[in-house]
Amino acid sequence: MMLQDGSVELLARLPLFSGVPARSLESIIYMSSRRAFGPRETLLSAGQPCHGAFFLLQGSAVQIAADGQPAGTVYRPGSLIESMAMFTATTPTHTVMASEFVLAVEITQRTMHDVLRFDPDLAVLLASRIESQLVSLEERLREIDRQLYAALPPEAEADDAGDEGARTTDQRSSEREHDQRVSPNRAPHQQPASSATPSPEQAMPTHGPAVGPDLTGASLLHDSSTR
Repeated sequence: MMLQDGSVELLARLPLFSGVPARSLESIIYMSSRRAFGPRETLLSAGQPCHGAFFLLQGSAVQIAADGQPAGTVYRPGSLIESMAMFTATTPTHTVMASEFVLAVEITQRTMHDVLRFDPDLAVLLASRIESQLVSLEERLREIDRQLYAALPPEAEADDAGDEGARTTDQRSSEREHDQRVSPNRAPHQQPASSATPSPEQAMPTHGPAVGPDLTGASLLHDSSTR
């Protein structure tokens, strides 16, 4: 199986497939379908599930913003659009439209599954590279976050600190209100009921002669026998 259209060479230039044996790349291209799009035809729609990536062979495509105008990103031959859709279902955040006649290879999840099933070494290699790309993306996002925070004016940082203090004060107030709802009649630091001054009944001695008539069963039996 030898493909003479240059598609294998283009695919090998992508970081994801760099160094992958040519026979593996040929299998991916050969088992995928070719798609042609006329000018202003849609390759991907924002918000619609996507089950495959598009690898451009000819022509160019562009991202379209929500207002229908080009968003700035242009795809040319050798571009891989929505690459993660080769491995899992994705939902594009942008619409991609052909700006002229486009010839592309659609690499679906099923194609990649079949290729990787017979080429486990390629599966391990691609999994490692995808993981590295995700780690690199996370680091870039953290750096952007640090830059944005460093660019905040001092007033904004002070507001953030004030908001944090206000949240702490509100939390303490909420805790006090909760305590009052649970025991509304208890004064602060009130001693428990067991330590309060005993009532007269509780203060009566527990030993010594009983006060008043004896109404126990033994006394009633004694009285009836004496009569």
